[in-house]
Amino acid sequence: SVAKAVLAQLVVVTRPDVEDSHFDKTRWTKDLSPFLHLWKRLNQGSDLVKLSPEQIPGPKEDDPPLLAFLLQERQSAIVLLQKVHGDLSKISKVIRGTLLLTNDVKSNATALLKHEVPPAWSKKWEGPAAPIHWFRSLVGKCVAVGGWVERCQAGTLLASPADLSELFHPAVFLNALRQETARRLNQPINSLVFKSRVGGAGSRELPVL
Repeated sequence: SVAKAVLAQLVVVTRPDVEDSHFDKTRWTKDLSPFLHLWKRLNQGSDLVKLSPEQIPGPKEDDPPLLAFLLQERQSAIVLLQKVHGDLSKISKVIRGTLLLTNDVKSNATALLKHEVPPAWSKKWEGPAAPIHWFRSLVGKCVAVGGWVERCQAGTLLASPADLSELFHPAVFLNALRQETARRLNQPINSLVFKSRVGGAGSRELPVL
């Protein structure tokens, strides 16, 4: 659309020139501090960045498809969250002079200076193009997926409408739902099809397991 094209041009216009990617403490402090402060604010009151691997277990071999997917989704999400946290902490330490600059730190910082998501993060999850939106979406999804796991373990996952936008891989969730439905109904998975309806009218006609 025209609006998106104009916005893209504005991003290019306001993007700092960082072709010369040597460490400039004044520049890094000024241009990267907003990212560091936003990340800190988004994670206030949350212990996700502090969880140990034992506290975020993955799926077991005998877990049903839905729970297995959600446990893997949560584990991968928190691992990514902790990586971002660690990378931003290193940038902060370099700015403060308590850590030597490495190629990885310079690469991540240079991407942020360009208002881009560092490739080391985006290859794990593409997400929004702008770092500030990517940060907000990552933290929001990490928190939301934890709620999905809790509801699944309590057997109430589909007792109320589910917002698929809270997941990192909604298509995989739908496939897991299909597998679990096939098991419960003792039907071949290929015999099952998804049905959707726009709007609320008649939605009660669609059974949900």
